[in-house]
Amino acid sequence: MDTRRFSPALFFGDIATFLLFAFVGLSSHDEGYSASNLTRVILPFLIPWLVIAYLMGLYRKPETAEPASVLKPVMMAWI
Repeated sequence: MDTRRFSPALFFGDIATFLLFAFVGLSSHDEGYSASNLTRVILPFLIPWLVIAYLMGLYRKPETAEPASVLKPVMMAWI
């Protein structure tokens, strides 16, 4: 029996992280904060990450998860 369940906190945490990344990038390159600029910056990173993370099961949290056990799948997803 699979005791892992989908974790919305992990999913939305990733989205928030990529949004922060996009805002910092736009700011550091002196670009405006418009919807088109934000979309242009975030989508090439966010969409592949969400797909790969989902396929690798990174959003399915075991009942007793240890941070060290998540490190290997996250590193594989980044590669």
